[in-house]
Amino acid sequence: MKASVIGIKSTYLHSASWDELYTITKYWQSEHDFYNYEITFLKKLIDKYFIWMTKKENIAQVRKLVVQLSTLEHEHKDIGIAILKHLNHITVYLENAFSHDEQLFRFEHSVLLQRKDEFTNEFRKVKKEVFEISEEVLDHKKLQLLLEKN
Repeated sequence: MKASVIGIKSTYLHSASWDELYTITKYWQSEHDFYNYEITFLKKLIDKYFIWMTKKENIAQVRKLVVQLSTLEHEHKDIGIAILKHLNHITVYLENAFSHDEQLFRFEHSVLLQRKDEFTNEFRKVKKEVFEISEEVLDHKKLQLLLEKN
C-alpha cells in the first residue's frame, strides 16, 4: 500500500466520528459476506476443473492454490469474528462513551483495517492464479474436443 494512502487512512482514522467508524465497520461486514461467496466460487471452480488437469506442473500449482485458498478461508473466518467483536465494541461505546478507551479502540480499528487489506491483496493474487489455471485447463479441454471431432 502506498505511503500516501496509509497516511490518509491514518489521519481519517484518528478524526472519524464514532458513527462514521460504525458505518465503515458495517461496510466491512458486508464486504466480508461477499468474500464468502467468492471463496465458495473459487473452491467449486477448482473442484470442477481439477479432474481435467493432465500436466504435472498444473496439478502441483492447483494443490498450492488449494492450500493458499484454505489458509485465506481460515483468515477470512478470523477476520469475520474480529469484525463482529469490533461492531460490538462500537455499539457499547455509542451507548456509553466512558465504557472503552478511545485510543485503544482506534488502534483495534487500524489493526483490523490492516488485516482486512492484507487479506484482500492476498485473495486477489490467489483469485487471479485460479482464473489463469482454469483458463489454461479450459483452453486445453476445448482443444481436445476440437481434435476429437476431426
